[in-house]
Amino acid sequence: MSAPERDLAHPSREAATALTTFPRAPTLADVGARAGVSHQTVSRVINHAAGVRESTRVRVITAITELGYRPNVAAKTLASRRQNAIGVLAPTVADYGPTSVVHALEVAAAEVGFRTLETRALDSADSARAALQALLDQAVAGVIVVASSVAANQAVADFPTAVPILRLWPGVSTRPAVYIDQAAGIRAAFGHLVGLGHRYIQHLAGPLSHIEARLRADAFALQCRLAGVPELDVLRGDWSAGSGSAAAAHRDSRATALVCGNDQMALGALAALRRERVSVPGRVSVVGFDDIPESAFFAPALTTVAQDFTRLGSLAVDQLVEVISTGSAASISIQPTLVIRDSTHPAWRATQHFSAG
Repeated sequence: MSAPERDLAHPSREAATALTTFPRAPTLADVGARAGVSHQTVSRVINHAAGVRESTRVRVITAITELGYRPNVAAKTLASRRQNAIGVLAPTVADYGPTSVVHALEVAAAEVGFRTLETRALDSADSARAALQALLDQAVAGVIVVASSVAANQAVADFPTAVPILRLWPGVSTRPAVYIDQAAGIRAAFGHLVGLGHRYIQHLAGPLSHIEARLRADAFALQCRLAGVPELDVLRGDWSAGSGSAAAAHRDSRATALVCGNDQMALGALAALRRERVSVPGRVSVVGFDDIPESAFFAPALTTVAQDFTRLGSLAVDQLVEVISTGSAASISIQPTLVIRDSTHPAWRATQHFSAG
């Protein structure tokens, strides 16, 4: 994983100290760093929560004493200035990825004493601005942007507010981001297929009005060029199984593998191939993206790129709390993993060649 990029919108802690003569009160993060634990663990010790090892509790209490940390001054003053709530700007669709992330954010926020306030935005700049303003009007301590439409994210990036905003997508912005590396997922899927002898690999993309669909489509085109294989026309879907089925029916006749933008479209593609009596993976291999719980039970079980939405939500809350507490935080990239199951197989032409030999 590449080194985290720093948020250029805020000065570093050293620079911030140099700008003022007033000493900064120690934070949960400072105590955690001294004790070698997360700030969530510090919070659990302070609140006498169960499930903390005694040795850890002793280290935290020692760090609190050494730093002179006063919970009623640091954490409670923060809560008194703003509601103890984090705003979540979510999409209107209830797809697996966004729904999983929103749930993970709720759980992670509760662990550090925050509740979440959710509002939804359509795939337009105006809708995103209105939704963001609705959250800010409720005096949230910060906002996490789950919505992935290009228009919504651009509107949020340009929105004038001092309230910390954290994105779950990379992009040109001075605001910090925690995101899953979509290009790495495509590289893993593509490399797996090339390793199986596939040269005619076609991409079934999600709607290109969404950041993740664009990132995956761009990464796929790059992999084709780097591998020196033909760039087949990109098929288009809308994340639904029905759109995947319709798109797969119009696939390139040369394609021996499909890389789908999500598992639902892969499910539709499998259904279309089954209707045509095309063997999967004997004639066409299929790869999905997301690793939804049902993907292991598709027929055949789906090879797919797993995204850790629970970790994404947890790290996003961590980084937003860091910005709220200190004024800055690093951007973090999470690497997805390829889960190899039964829907991929050596390329059909390669198999025929090996059989003939």
